[in-house]
Amino acid sequence: MSGKAFHDIDDHRRAGPADIGRALVERAESLESELTEARRTIRRYEQNRSKALAPELDAARESVRSQLSYRFGEAVLRAIRNPLRLPLLPFSIFRQWRAFRASKADEATTVAGDALDGVEAEPLEDSPITREIARQMSVDALSGLETKKLRGLLREATNRGELALQVRTAEAIWLRERNIAAALVLRRKRGLCAELDTGWLPLLPKRPIADGGDKTVLHLFKTIYPVESTGGAVRNWSIVKQQKARGWNPVAAVAPGNLPETLVEANGGRDGPFVVESEGVPIHYCHFTAQDQTEMPKDVVLGFEAHLLDEICGTVWPSIIHAASGFRGYDNALKGLALAQARNLPFVYEVRSFHEHTWGPRFNGIEDTEHTRLRMAQEDRCMAAADAVVTISEAMAEQLHRRGAVKTRLFIVPNSVEEHFLEEPDRDTCEAFRAKWGLMGKAVIGYVSNISRREGHEILCEGFARLAASNPGLQLLIVGDGNYREEIEQRAAVLGIADSTIFTGQIDHAEIAAAYAAIDIFVVPRLPDYASDYVTPMKPVEAMALRRPLIMSDRPVSRELIGEEERGLYFETGNPADLARAIQQALADPARRASRAEAARKWVEDTRLWPQSVARYEQVYAAARTHHAKRKGSER
Repeated sequence: MSGKAFHDIDDHRRAGPADIGRALVERAESLESELTEARRTIRRYEQNRSKALAPELDAARESVRSQLSYRFGEAVLRAIRNPLRLPLLPFSIFRQWRAFRASKADEATTVAGDALDGVEAEPLEDSPITREIARQMSVDALSGLETKKLRGLLREATNRGELALQVRTAEAIWLRERNIAAALVLRRKRGLCAELDTGWLPLLPKRPIADGGDKTVLHLFKTIYPVESTGGAVRNWSIVKQQKARGWNPVAAVAPGNLPETLVEANGGRDGPFVVESEGVPIHYCHFTAQDQTEMPKDVVLGFEAHLLDEICGTVWPSIIHAASGFRGYDNALKGLALAQARNLPFVYEVRSFHEHTWGPRFNGIEDTEHTRLRMAQEDRCMAAADAVVTISEAMAEQLHRRGAVKTRLFIVPNSVEEHFLEEPDRDTCEAFRAKWGLMGKAVIGYVSNISRREGHEILCEGFARLAASNPGLQLLIVGDGNYREEIEQRAAVLGIADSTIFTGQIDHAEIAAAYAAIDIFVVPRLPDYASDYVTPMKPVEAMALRRPLIMSDRPVSRELIGEEERGLYFETGNPADLARAIQQALADPARRASRAEAARKWVEDTRLWPQSVARYEQVYAAARTHHAKRKGSER
């Protein structure tokens, strides 16, 4: 944007929205003209089309200028009034442009069709293009392909995780189309590459060190209970709650996003940051109503969020930055590292899962893609730069050590439960729950979880179906919801167990204990996956606390929960027949089933309560401070 355009924006008292918008549109037209002149060749098809559409395009320009000028000007003035929106201004303007273009799409199609009627277009080559061929082609050569082929190539490169090819293809599309949409796609691809560059961090100014107290910890979370009820959200809340009880001063900062309306309305109902205090713990949120972060370059989003966190640091003056895995794993760590380096503070990174392989649909070979390798490298870089690393299971700690995490700075804080899970559920609530779902007098096999592919609900249904015909008193209870639910319901119907299977969907939080109590045998049928192999699930621990007999698929992390079958039973992963065998074994021996459940309850009391687990962070923070001091000393 030219200096004059910036001057016009700053001088908004004298210029109205239409004036500001008109200046932006005129500058955009000037840039488009310059880029058009730089093109080396223009296809005959495009020449014919431009000639045929010239009268209609001339008539449309004035309409575009008058309508967009006001829309753009309004976006600029909103950003000036609220400085937090300034980094988002280009994307707000793009949304206005796209909305306008969408509203005119049908009209434009009609005009173009009428204008080109009878115009002879030059046929383009229809030769096949593969990723192997495209890798050897220059951007200029790629730009000679028709747009449809380039878009197909871009989709395939994206699905296969070839970042370099994605960028080059996006550049070729930009050279052909030279419009805002193509420019934004290219910027997003470059932003993803920037985020995955192991030398990159969000840029923050160096800040003076101020003493907010040795026990002030700033936690960077992607979510927190009660905004969500996922295992990660519950863990986040349990950590800060128990730290507060132990005399620490935890401060939580949740990643910006589209928050629940009830939470936003209770705090002013407007965009921007706000703070909610819950049981003495300040939780910082930032709400943006219509901001789709998937449309914004990743490096821009992280830079914006890092600046918001920097403002929080300026008010609470933490002594430690503690980042837990974000939406992509390392994204929270990058923000935390930037903060810690800008303020010269110890940094703790809590790695809760392997997110490197979650960027797209799972397929054979995803581990060897460029995208996966770069995400792994960034994850490893964040762990190496941390003063201490925390994870949640022994199996995961072993994997992190193999990837370079130093054992003396690697700590385990396992998923645990609140003490209220040791209390007997209210009898009336339990009976009401059983009556509500028709479970009275039934032997209930069940699972409480979100319904996703990795959870293995289809194996649970198939195993149950093998027993249902010969055990008419059996009932299958599936508590939870998810995007895989419809497929599981259809599978139950095909297996002939629809009448003996209950899908509750999401239930009220007050009914959770009653749902566990209604289940006579709790089955965890997880399939092979990076999460199910190394990440300790929360729900089985809750079931163990409530003395629910447990059967789990034989994954590496399952051994940490039920040992050598002294606290539950295993079945072969993905084998419905073996699951049916384990269920039948448990049903046939009620006394042994109860003794295993009691042993599981005792194990939870001894090792998996949040007050005990959160106490481990004191050792983590001490180690982080020691390493940070050594690092500072070696840099002098």
